[in-house]
Amino acid sequence: MALQTSGAIDLNAIHVEAGGTSGTSVTINDSDIRGLTAASGYTIPTSSGSTIDFGDFYGATAWTHVLTQGYYTAGGVTYSGKFSTITGSVSPTSYSGYTVFSLMKMSTLSTYLWLYMSPLPAANVFTTLTFEASDGTVISVDSADATTASLVSMRYWTWPPATFDTGHNAKMSSTFDGSGTINVTFS
Repeated sequence: MALQTSGAIDLNAIHVEAGGTSGTSVTINDSDIRGLTAASGYTIPTSSGSTIDFGDFYGATAWTHVLTQGYYTAGGVTYSGKFSTITGSVSPTSYSGYTVFSLMKMSTLSTYLWLYMSPLPAANVFTTLTFEASDGTVISVDSADATTASLVSMRYWTWPPATFDTGHNAKMSSTFDGSGTINVTFS
């Protein structure tokens, strides 16, 4: 849902649009705030400390991607979602100037959620990844809860089953099933 296009706009409303919880601590320099997608005709400066106006946020939205899933198995490992250039797709293809190379469930003995972006973003390029499970449950995982590292010219984040709230790992697994689409939001 986009922010309003006229009238008084406050930091709390901007924070909620970026995926934050109403009434919690936030600053205008937070990366999730400056990472919102500006509406047509507006610009949200992304550099921390740069001059910004609350009016820059009229019509702004959290950056939502549509993940069209694919399915691939190799060497006893199953990939569901977007796996490299082999299967699946994501639109738009980038977030904050970085290509979403893979966003997938990887199943071996356990089920993990993986995200790869290139070329090599900072570990904190996003704060929260949110998606709607197939049963309508909204599931969010924080970048701070992921294992992250660089791999050649990419950065990956991985969330093991224990990262998810009770029952949410099963919902993530059933949602990333290799078919259909998933709306994914980075904030």
